[in-house]
Amino acid sequence: MSLRLLPPPIAGSQASPPDEVRGLIHAASALAPAGNAGPSAWARWGRTGLIVAALAGASAASAQSFLANKKFSASEAYPGGTVGLTFDFFNSSAGTLSAGLQDKLPDTSPAGQLWFSTADAASASGVAGCTAGTITFSDFLDSPADTKAQTITITGAQVPSQPAGVETPNCQVTLPVHVGNVGTDSNVTNSIADGVASATNANSESFPSEAFAASLLIKAPVNPLVASKSFAPATIPTGGTSTLTITIRNNTSPSALAQNVAVADNLPTGLTAAGIPSFSTGCGSPTSATVSGSTAVAMSGATIAAGATCTITVPVTAIGNSALVNTIPVGGVTATGYSNTVAASSTLNVRDTIKMTKVIRSPANSNQWRTDSLPEPSNLHGTSFTQGVASAQVNQPVPVRVYFSNPNSTALTGGTLTDSLPTSIVAVGGAAGGTCTWTSGAPSIAAGATAVSLSSFSVPAANPATGSLGSCYVEFWVKATTTFTNNTNALSTSNVSFAGINSGDIDAATSATMNATAAGGNGAGAVTVEKRFYKEDGTSQTGTGTPCA
Repeated sequence: MSLRLLPPPIAGSQASPPDEVRGLIHAASALAPAGNAGPSAWARWGRTGLIVAALAGASAASAQSFLANKKFSASEAYPGGTVGLTFDFFNSSAGTLSAGLQDKLPDTSPAGQLWFSTADAASASGVAGCTAGTITFSDFLDSPADTKAQTITITGAQVPSQPAGVETPNCQVTLPVHVGNVGTDSNVTNSIADGVASATNANSESFPSEAFAASLLIKAPVNPLVASKSFAPATIPTGGTSTLTITIRNNTSPSALAQNVAVADNLPTGLTAAGIPSFSTGCGSPTSATVSGSTAVAMSGATIAAGATCTITVPVTAIGNSALVNTIPVGGVTATGYSNTVAASSTLNVRDTIKMTKVIRSPANSNQWRTDSLPEPSNLHGTSFTQGVASAQVNQPVPVRVYFSNPNSTALTGGTLTDSLPTSIVAVGGAAGGTCTWTSGAPSIAAGATAVSLSSFSVPAANPATGSLGSCYVEFWVKATTTFTNNTNALSTSNVSFAGINSGDIDAATSATMNATAAGGNGAGAVTVEKRFYKEDGTSQTGTGTPCA
């Protein structure tokens, strides 16, 4: 058991408690005896000073041993510049914690105007021993170069314990965020959900942080012709069809009629028009040379009123297995006396292989589905996952899912999957589940089995006409038989098959990793609560503590 007291504020201060104290009081609220109004029954923050709820023991309060926050180095950011993004880690436990999180930058319009550069290194500052850990970049905007990432994952950041009396973050990890060009001034919020930031101690106990966020105003350049574009759907099977939408807004200042507006959009290799464009009434009466099979989308002779928009839509198709980035460059939209000063880009993902993704639900992290490597694109299966390690207690059943995406116009049948479980992980008995179709009913899985074998399941077909992939998952449950750290469960092409499908047509490399802690580590044990009142003269008085289970 440990007891920690924080210093009082300056007498007469009206400030709010520091983040660390708020975290402790929040934890105390969840443990308040029946009839008490949370921590207010034990503590008050006001002119008389600070009351600290000091929490000890392995309990729900342990979750507040770690808190995370974030902030931008400036409230505004400008095109072509950078702004620092700092993650604050607080550790009120007795030992060093290993922290991690995943952060995806917020969406912008046009898309992809905030990014991390793989050429930038993270910096760390704080208590002696603070380190930035390992930074992994993903969700790239410039595939295949992969230098501009929308998402970073931090693992293994070392957060030492805070010396007594220090209220600043134990450890700060900072990375620059690069800023592109947005169509209009944009307020964006960069949020991280409950449990996405977490830390573990030397005993592999996991401490998830609450949600936190930071906001930023991105200033737009004066751009007289604002272009944006998108694909719907944004992921298609090879040979499928998507709709490309291009929008041009007359943003002239002072306001003026935009005449003889023209668009030249050269499509990337592998992408062609699948029909002729259509135009909204805001375009006037333009013409276009684009037909089915064209490698460019063109418009000429449009007229756009001040403040109005012109929308171009055209069906497109592609073959292959890649992310096709389509960009209208600066100067790609012109009018008499004007041109666009900001490029517009969008990405169409084309799939020609069957993709598998394995995920484990993490009870210790708000029941997030976690995997070692996110699919490309990250929402390939129609749902989102978190990259990272799942955590559960010994003998706690947790579900495992294996997702499949099918780019073929026919269903995948006769599916088989063999999953040899890692040491100290066994199956929970019962029928397999999921959204895939079982030919002869869901197979039964024996309790305690060290390998799971599933057969006779089908994955629905893709629909090239609508551009949708066939997708489903199979599910089974496992549990840990003892504590462990970083136990990885991997699958490969040899673990899966479908009738009539060559192994080379299956992208089956996927894995998920799990930690197991002792049962009761996040909910059992005694909690000792102490309240201490600080007076104007600096003296203090301690109230009577009552242990609770």
